[in-house]
Formats: sequence, structure tokens, C-alpha cells
Amino acid sequence: MTGRILITRPEEDAKPLADALRSRGIATVIEPLLAIRTLPEAAAPLAEDLAGVQAILFTSANGVRAFAELSHRRDIGVLAVGDATADAARKAGFTAVESAGGDVNALAKLVQQRLQPEAGPLFHAAGSAVAGDLARLLAEAGFTLRRRMLYESKPANAFTPEARTVLLTGEIDQVVLFSPRTAATFAVLAKAAAMDCRRMIALCLSPAVADAAGVLTWRAIRIADHPDLPSMLALIDSQPPQKEPVPPGVSQPEAKAAMSVPSSSNTPPAPPPASPVAPPLRAARPRASAGAILLAGIIGALLAGAGVLGVVRYAPDRLGLAASSNADNKAVAVLTQQLADVSTRLAELQQQVTSLPKVPGDIAQVGDRITALQRDVAALKSASAAAAAPLPAEITGLPQRLADLEVRVSELKPADLASISARLAALEQRPAGSGDAAALEKVKADLAVFDQRLKDAEGAAADIAALKQALAQLAAANAKSGNGAAGIALSIDQLQRLISSGKPYASAIAALEKFAGGDPKLSAALAPALGVLKANADKGVATLAELQAAFSATADAITHAASSVAETTSPDASFGERVLARLSALVTIRPEGENVQGDEPLARLARAEAKLNGGDVDGAVSELSGLPAGAIADAAKPWLDRARARLDAEAALDRLQSDAIAALAGAAQ
Repeated sequence: MTGRILITRPEEDAKPLADALRSRGIATVIEPLLAIRTLPEAAAPLAEDLAGVQAILFTSANGVRAFAELSHRRDIGVLAVGDATADAARKAGFTAVESAGGDVNALAKLVQQRLQPEAGPLFHAAGSAVAGDLARLLAEAGFTLRRRMLYESKPANAFTPEARTVLLTGEIDQVVLFSPRTAATFAVLAKAAAMDCRRMIALCLSPAVADAAGVLTWRAIRIADHPDLPSMLALIDSQPPQKEPVPPGVSQPEAKAAMSVPSSSNTPPAPPPASPVAPPLRAARPRASAGAILLAGIIGALLAGAGVLGVVRYAPDRLGLAASSNADNKAVAVLTQQLADVSTRLAELQQQVTSLPKVPGDIAQVGDRITALQRDVAALKSASAAAAAPLPAEITGLPQRLADLEVRVSELKPADLASISARLAALEQRPAGSGDAAALEKVKADLAVFDQRLKDAEGAAADIAALKQALAQLAAANAKSGNGAAGIALSIDQLQRLISSGKPYASAIAALEKFAGGDPKLSAALAPALGVLKANADKGVATLAELQAAFSATADAITHAASSVAETTSPDASFGERVLARLSALVTIRPEGENVQGDEPLARLARAEAKLNGGDVDGAVSELSGLPAGAIADAAKPWLDRARARLDAEAALDRLQSDAIAALAGAAQ
């Protein structure tokens, strides 16, 4: 090969590939486009997450390395997404490791083959960007998945000077892309640098990576046969040594046509098909025109699949269909041309939509949420320190005094008194002068001792009652002091973590109420927020990821309902209008994107989906709340109920934190 290969992986992951290529005599440039950082704050909750799990799931070597930094646990079995990740787990000290040898779908299948849902939950060591929908796949199989973000990956803001130079001077022949996020980052930086990629080949690990890279004009885009390092090496080995730049007149769709050619094929890509042209319009005749015959064929094909409603998305421009005239033959010709144009435009728009990278919506909010939580906990601890005061010595010594007195009382046995009484009765029944004077004196002495011990016990009983009262006062003081405040802070922290993870949180509420129970004012201050949280405490609320995963089915249901409502046509409608109405019942064109205008159901749905993908649950709820009553609103209701429950829980949690801080700060003054 005449050029060099650019490797875009993080340094530690890029080295094995660079070494393998160097042994083949291929020069490389390593340009990490994602910076990986382990999150130290995840160490404490990680220990709790691992309790009772039957297996750990690793979807990247970065997850393995982050886990190894944060936890010493190596006694749990591991299922890894691929061989490289499995090797990283073995190097980290895990002994029971098995590789799925593929993507998250393969990992989910391996879990179902090897494990049982009733054997315990699973733990996923995740990063700030999660590929695939492992949680949904496992939930559908009955598994419980605990996920913790152990590391974050931040995209590069610009190419390094070395990489920029070799890219702009044409020294780079091929670019290796291992993830959709890396490909999207490369595309952003390449566009910002006005970089011409038409002389380079994009080598992609999977079709999803190729989609993200497809926003640029490449000489070709190649996809590995399997999503692993050996397949990527095989793909590199299969590339021809000479490359030709894309001719200046070649269009973007023509350059992208190489994506459809398998990596093992040496045949050139076929030229794109010509756009269909409508047949010429003929004079009206009693017999059907050629256009009518063609349209009848199209309608027949659609009617054959009438049981399935197709949903085609476009973003965000509308696809308008010209109004039909009342002349049937003219309508047939116009509709034929429009259908041909729509087919071409839909293919182009669909390719653009699928190439857009989707960034998990909750990433932007994680840092702000953690910062706010740390600030609230610090405020609670500050209030705790202000409220706490040194206890006097007479109070701190109460527990020991109580223990000593209880020992003294336990030594006073009723059997002693019974024995003395029996001995006295026996002496009194014997004749006088029988020489028992000494025995009588001994009994009297024992009675005196017992009498003294009895008086001591009575005094001890009084002391015990006083001490118990003092300890009760001490417990109440503790509830109002720093110990109580610290317990409240910990309980709120635990409550927040359980709500964020979608787990039941009734136990955290019970603990919080117990810590606040000694202070009526504090209990009253927390009661409103706790009342809202208790509504879903036993089952938990949906996470952002769960709401995003469930939205696709909801969107389809809303689209189908909107299509059914719009299907009715006037009995006086023309042939063309009736055809369009029938086609609308079979194929619904749904807009997509946050810039779609209008208040009709599909416009609201498009904006809601865009906002949800950006992490704005409140905005998505607001959009769907404006849907018209009836079948359309009913289709959205199940998802809206879950989303509103999460919003209510988050708002109540924020209020709970604020009310607790205010109440504890007031008590400390």
C-alpha cells in the first residue's frame, strides 16, 4: 500500500492494531478521537450494585479497565461482547470469562443461553455512551440488569497537528473507524477542517459505523465481515494497493454506492439507477392509458400488503403531493410522476436520516446532576455539623451506669429469700433450748444482708427508670443533632440513586422517615415531597433510557391512530383523491426532527421524539400532551403515564432535598 492508515481508537486500544499493521509493513498514525476517563465517584455505589449479581457484562475493554480500577471483585463470572473485551477481562484478573464474539445482540443471546433470570440480577459496566439496547433485550427475556456508568468518553475538539497535516496532504490512504461515535466525531472534525476525503477509504467495523461515516464523501466505505479486530485486519489486507481519487464530477450518492459492495468483492459498484420517468400523457380514451395500467400495478402491489402499515420518516422538510384534478386520466399521469419523484426523494432522505449519529440524551445531564447532588449532600453535612454539640459527661456515662445497675438487680434472686424463710420456719418449730441459737443468729444475719440488698435493688430500680428517661432524651437529641442529619443526608442520597436506576425505593423512604421522626417540624417539612414519592415507591419509575427505548412502539401506535383518523374521504372525491387517501392508509409519511412546524399529531410526535432523544423528557411530555382526544391521545397515554411518573419523582426529590436543607439549617440556628 502506498499510503498510511489513520487509527482513530483510544491509545490503549489502538496499539494492538498498529503493531499488527506495522508487522505487515504498513505505516500508521494513531489519532484518538475519544478521551476515556474513569469516574472515581462510581466506586462507592459499585459495591452495592454487585451484591447478589450472577454475572458481569462487559461491552468494551474500556469498561473492563474502569471496573478494574474501581473494584477488587474478580470472583464473579464475566460475559463479554467480543474477544478483545474478553481478553481485557482475563488480563484484569477474571478467571471465568466467555466471549459472545459479536455485538450487543450476540451478547444478549449468550446471556439467555448461559444464565437464568431467577438466578439473580446482571451488572453492566457502562460508559457515557451506550451502543445498542442491551437493557431492552435482556428485559424482554426476563432478566434484571443493573447498569452503572464507570467511565466517560469525550470526543476530540480538533485533530492534532500531525493528523491534520497528513490528512490534508493526502498521506492518509485509509481511516479505521471502530464505533459510530468515533465516525461521527471524525465527520465533524473533517467538515470543520474543510477536508477532502474522496481519496480515502473508510474501513468500518459494522454497518452502524458505516452509516455514521456516510455523511462524508469517501472513495469507498468498506465494512468488516464481523465486528472484531481479526475481521478488521482481514478487511485491511483485502484492500487493493492502488487507489484512484474520485473524479470531480461524481456526485455524493455515486460515491456512497461503494457501501453496498461487500468487502470481499472486487467488482466495481454498479451505477445508480436512473430516476423513473412518467409515461407521456395520452388523449382520453375509453380504454385505460399506459399510466393507468402502471398505477394499477402500483396500487395492486400496495393492496397486496395492506395488512402492514409502512411508516417512512423524513427530516424535516415536507413531501408535498400536487392536488389532483377531476379528470381521471390527467390525475393518473400526475400521480404516476409524483410517485416516481417521491420514491427517489424518499430514498435520499432515508439515507440522510439513518446516517445521523444519535447521542444518548442523558449524557449532557449526568454531570450537572452529580454536581447538584454533591452540593446538596455537602449542605446537609454542614447543617449536621452546625446542629451537633458536645454531650455533657453525665449523659455520655449513662449507658455504662445503666449496665452496672442491671447487673446488680440480676444478682438479687427471689430464691435467696425463699431459702431464708424456710430455714427460719424450721427453727421456730423446734423446742426451746435445743442448742440452735447459733443457727438462729445466722438466719438473722442472712435476713439483714438480704434486706440491705433489697434496699439497693429498690434504689437501682429508681436509677434505672431515671436513666431510661435520660437515654430517651438523648435519643431525641441525637435525632435533632448531627447524627440524625447525617442519616437524612445518606437516605436522600440512597433515594436519589434508586430513583435514577429505576429500582424500587420504599426502603429508602422508610429510613428517611425514621431519621426525621424525632423532629415533628422536620417530619412535617418532608411530608409533602414524600407523599408524592410514595406513589411509585414499591415499583420504581422508568429511567430515561427505558423511556427512550419504549418510545418507538408508542410513536408507531400514534402514527397508526393518526392515519386511521385521516383515512376517511368524501364520497364526492375525485379518482385521484380517492387513490391518495387509499395510499395514505397503506404508507404513512412521518416527519422527523425538532424543526417540524405545526400542531397536527405527526408534527408534535416528531418534535417530541427529537426532544426525548436529547434528554428533554419534560419537553416530550409537553408535546404529546397536546395530541387530540380520542384514539391518538389513547395511543400516547401509557408512555405519558410512565414519563409523568418520572418527572413527578424528580420534582419531588428536588423539593425533598431543598426542604431537608432548609429545615436542618433552621434547627441549627
